[in-house]
Amino acid sequence: ANELVTLILAEDARNRTNRASETTKFLAREVKKLEGEIGVVDAQIAELRKRNTEPASERIQLQLATLKAEFQEKSAVFSNSHPDLIRLKRQIAALEQFTNRSDEAGLEALQNQRTSIQKNLEGTSQKLAAARLGESLERDQFSERLEVLEQAVLPQKPIKPNRPKILAMVFI
Repeated sequence: ANELVTLILAEDARNRTNRASETTKFLAREVKKLEGEIGVVDAQIAELRKRNTEPASERIQLQLATLKAEFQEKSAVFSNSHPDLIRLKRQIAALEQFTNRSDEAGLEALQNQRTSIQKNLEGTSQKLAAARLGESLERDQFSERLEVLEQAVLPQKPIKPNRPKILAMVFI
């Protein structure tokens, strides 16, 4: 019985230590994955900011230049209240607003994504620290575990049935 209990206790300790180390490894992989995701999002944010400092794409720049040139030509001939000039002003404003808005919306979405990943990373890092503490406690066997309160002892004499008492009752 003692050997069986010892085997059970050893197996329990080994299982708990293995689970703690597997949890720590899993959380460490998750932290690395989240750090990689933050790096990718940071690179995308940097690329978008770089594009914002550079002129808009060639096609949009060409369209804007053409519209502005057409506006200059027609403004020399027509008055400011002419429908063609009003249409050109609206087109130029819409095109400039489109380029600004699309870049700002993309940047905001990337920043929101980065914030979300950062929160996940912080939570996972806290869990990793707790898992490492748990793993070290398991290795040093300071954590809660199964314990044998009383070892099994082979009896020296039978407790039941009380044969002398039964014999005395038979004689009476």
